[in-house]
Amino acid sequence: PLERGYGHFPYIVIRKFPAIYQQIPIHRKEEVPDSFEGFFITEALVKEAGGYNSACFKAFNTIWKLQKNTGTPLDMCLVVSATTGFYISKEGKSAVGDIPFGGSLEDVKGRIIKLNKKHYEYSI
Repeated sequence: PLERGYGHFPYIVIRKFPAIYQQIPIHRKEEVPDSFEGFFITEALVKEAGGYNSACFKAFNTIWKLQKNTGTPLDMCLVVSATTGFYISKEGKSAVGDIPFGGSLEDVKGRIIKLNKKHYEYSI
């Protein structure tokens, strides 16, 4: 999974069911190989949002809104470090807290990448 861009901060975790999560890595488009999967932040989005961290939050909100607009909103977390996650519930309520861990972790295509382990490997 690391060769596809999983396991480093920041990333989004979607709680599909109890103990079943999906990770969406967030990458700077211009800085990663084509083999990476996830959401790609362009320099244009970084400028528009006023910085990389703001662009990550914008991507997070965009993905949540897409889920909501399809009628399937889910609990989501923007994981920015080993200790901090920003949550949006399926009802649209925001919170800050510890990051999700354990359970079954899937990639963006539904393939299992981890079982009952932390969802990250390293930070770049």
